[in-house]
Amino acid sequence: MIKTDGEDYENMYKTVKKMGDRFPAKALAVMKITEVYECKSGDAAGKQLL
Repeated sequence: MIKTDGEDYENMYKTVKKMGDRFPAKALAVMKITEVYECKSGDAAGKQLL
């Protein structure tokens, strides 16, 4: 989900602008991570971690 207004966006915008004007802070991407896999080579490569 992409947010360009609302409370979450405003909080992100204020936080980013505190770091400087070189960061545009045009939108907030909200993601829900549902699966995590091992990326290193070896016996556990591709194993689901979450």
